[in-house]
Amino acid sequence: STKEQLLNSIKEQNKYDIGIICALSEEFEQMKIASALNWKKVNVEGFSNDFYATEMRTELGHTLRIIAGRNNMAGMQAASVMASCMYSLFYVHSIFMTGICAGFKKDDKDDTIDFGDIFIAESEYDYGSGKLDNKDELKKEYKGIECNFELKTKMNTFIEEKHPETLINAALESKNLNLMRKNPLIHFKPGACGSYVVANQDFMNKLIETNRKLRGLDMEGYGLYMASHILGKKSLMIKCVSDFADSNKGDKYHKMCSYSSAWFLFEYLKYTYWPMHLVLLIVCTNMVLGDSYGKKYHDCIQRK
Repeated sequence: STKEQLLNSIKEQNKYDIGIICALSEEFEQMKIASALNWKKVNVEGFSNDFYATEMRTELGHTLRIIAGRNNMAGMQAASVMASCMYSLFYVHSIFMTGICAGFKKDDKDDTIDFGDIFIAESEYDYGSGKLDNKDELKKEYKGIECNFELKTKMNTFIEEKHPETLINAALESKNLNLMRKNPLIHFKPGACGSYVVANQDFMNKLIETNRKLRGLDMEGYGLYMASHILGKKSLMIKCVSDFADSNKGDKYHKMCSYSSAWFLFEYLKYTYWPMHLVLLIVCTNMVLGDSYGKKYHDCIQRK
């Protein structure tokens, strides 16, 4: 019917391939700069948060439609609400989050973490969850949420084949943001998430006692992963270590790390992603004509 056609037309106009969330304005501005794309503001009636849209060409020559939003506040709740809104308003299949985080210092010289290192949350858990007993002691529950397996696999392939850690410094130099003396490391490890701005080394030491593999501490990851888990969607948090949540915590590395995490994401998207309509076309070709025809179409668009 005409009504259905109109509704479908409106839906297609509001449909995007990828969503990006930043918690704070500085992270959001550096994300836009790192993209080197032209962003246009998108107004959503009844929603006060800022959204910006753009299009990006991948290495295979396909166009990705991207929508980005900022919470204007830190925290799991804000991240969860923003992610839920973006999934429903813009029909995205995957949401990524960039910005800054704290890192866990370790004594192991072979497993160190430093300013400017990239942290990708393999899983996230809320360190504030548990039971408070009558002695005011919190019995914590360490129930983490894993990142999406498909995104994890794609990310590992991207890291192994492209070695983006060797290219970040040059990108930072081009913007006069490089404060590092070496190539950063990439830590695709578990993270802890909570509602506090932490500047306490003893607190960090107690957290890492619960899981020796912890590398990142942030305030949004668990909320993002919970929203995508409940809604059956995909998400991945990519942040950059700007401090160690100790008494020396400061904002010296904020701009550099906001840029680095976003640059890393866009390199990943350019290398990895196809628009969803092409993925669906290949799947349908496989189903209707058989795997051999689907593979031929896949190879054809790769060559293009």
